[in-house]
Amino acid sequence: MENFGLYEDLAKLDNVHLIKPLGYLNFLLLMSKSLIIVTDSGGLQEEAITLDIPSLTLRYNTERPETVDMGGNILVGADKDFIVESANKILNDKSFYDKMSLAPNPYGDGTAGKQILDIIEDSYEKGECRLDSPDDIMDTFTTLMKIVDEDITVSDFEINNNALIRTVFNPVYESMKFPTDDLNLKGMNILYDKMS
Repeated sequence: MENFGLYEDLAKLDNVHLIKPLGYLNFLLLMSKSLIIVTDSGGLQEEAITLDIPSLTLRYNTERPETVDMGGNILVGADKDFIVESANKILNDKSFYDKMSLAPNPYGDGTAGKQILDIIEDSYEKGECRLDSPDDIMDTFTTLMKIVDEDITVSDFEINNNALIRTVFNPVYESMKFPTDDLNLKGMNILYDKMS
């Protein structure tokens, strides 16, 4: 806007407030206090009809046609006269404003989460929804520590001990080692899972 000399013109208008970008919740609050929303955003078209705020979309088509079909949104494109005419009609014709603000929300009534929870609870109470976890989910291995005193590679140790090495610590260099298959474990501290 500064490059085209528009910023100062807009900033000095009494009815225009230029603000920094808002966080999502603050922006929703601002939208909920609006009389009309003028946007090119698909997300704002959804939020406007959900908040019962009439919207004008500055595009000739939309991926949210249901907002137009339900009557809460008007596609006005980039035609200045049509934009101003539509905004004036919304702001000055109470019955038209009411019709747009009371447009049915095509995205539901906001109770989807509660409905899903009710279905799950009902199924559980009827015994149709089992929430039992397998008994053997965490008892198939035991985690152990060991100082290795033999010449043996990670691969051979895992095969011989039916184990999976998680961590290798070299006490001489006080450093961790990645347990590659060919790493010699002699003198190393290891943390490993021994399979049952």
